[in-house]
Amino acid sequence: MSTIASELLRSAMMDDGRPSLTMYHRGLEALQANISRTGNRLSVALITLGLYLAGSLLMQHSIGPRISGDMPLFAVVAYLLALLLSLRLVLAISRSGHL
Repeated sequence: MSTIASELLRSAMMDDGRPSLTMYHRGLEALQANISRTGNRLSVALITLGLYLAGSLLMQHSIGPRISGDMPLFAVVAYLLALLLSLRLVLAISRSGHL
């Protein structure tokens, strides 16, 4: 009986010496899509936050060319990109009906 168990264990081992286990799931596609969508929204939110911070730092230090008097061009571009991404995120959330 011990030879059968050792053969099964040997056949289940991977190259690095640990047992290999394969699992399949059914019916979790909706959950997987939901987690993927949430990850995408979180990524867009973090990029938007970075753009707002970058625009604020550029505005504070007045770096780069200026438009309309004393406003740094790069800060305005960062704010506009952040605003567009914010609107896109709000629209996506409102379309889904979930916060």
